[in-house]
Amino acid sequence: MKRALLLLVGIVLGVGTPTTVATFKESAGTAGNSIVADVDWVAPPVSAAQVIKSEGGKAGHVRPGGSYYLCAGVGPDSGNPPSGLQGVTADLTRLTDGLVGTALGVVGSGPPCSTSVFDHAAGPHTVKAAAVSGTVGVTTRDNDGNTRTATPSVTVDGTAPAGTTSFYTTNAGATVGKPETNDFLTFTYAEPIDPHSVITGWDGTQRSDIYARIVQNGKDDQMDFWRQTSPGVYARVPVTATSGTPYMSLGGNFVGANVVFSASKLEVTGNDLIVRLGTPDAPGNLLTVATNVTMTWRTSDTVFDWAGNLGSAQVLTEAAPADKDF
Repeated sequence: MKRALLLLVGIVLGVGTPTTVATFKESAGTAGNSIVADVDWVAPPVSAAQVIKSEGGKAGHVRPGGSYYLCAGVGPDSGNPPSGLQGVTADLTRLTDGLVGTALGVVGSGPPCSTSVFDHAAGPHTVKAAAVSGTVGVTTRDNDGNTRTATPSVTVDGTAPAGTTSFYTTNAGATVGKPETNDFLTFTYAEPIDPHSVITGWDGTQRSDIYARIVQNGKDDQMDFWRQTSPGVYARVPVTATSGTPYMSLGGNFVGANVVFSASKLEVTGNDLIVRLGTPDAPGNLLTVATNVTMTWRTSDTVFDWAGNLGSAQVLTEAAPADKDF
């Protein structure tokens, strides 16, 4: 009797495949001769899901041998009444062998999943050498057996970011050859740099306040960049190398004594890091260089790309021909 009635309900609902459209239960008061339907038809949705490298920063990119987390946000159960969330699992075999049906726990206070967007996480896990770009799966299951799956994409990149010789200055001030407010320097990499590796927590969507300093060094002045981390405390910004000297050689005598440009701005556009000069603390020390010069850029080995690949310490000479800077 029960089997025939279930078949009849399946025909009425148009259910021709083994897809769960509702959960049917035996009624406790009719000796098994009737059925009742639980109206929780679907599992809670995955409202957000991303693979995030353990370093944090740009999501959806990892490197072979790198460490990562799967971060997920689970929406409310839409059942009426809801049966409740049973659990969240993931299929991460694209990135790490054997990680299928991996349970996601409730997010704690640690990075990189500790934002209001995510409430479940798995990891850290290690990216296998043979990992390839594609999608991973995140599945929710409720207490009535309904499931939903999201498939966030992830890019696997094992190439380290390299600086290029295509770095230069642009005059936006009053005098060509003289470093002034609004002049800017462009540093170009072969691929995008993760802003988080330049300034912790920075996502690059807004310009960041920094200090640009030109150090007097005879006919080959030097340049580096700083930011204030707390009152009276400053740290070098790895637009250039942050250890050893010189950091960047300008190839000319642009200042009579050291000059610091406060309220300078750092921005990221594509493969470029751009520094726009702010207000000089000693404008009388600024000099005009009338001849063409060639700059030298010493790159940082602490910056990394979207996948977490570290850059290397390079010494790069500005591409020919020599020109007037600033």
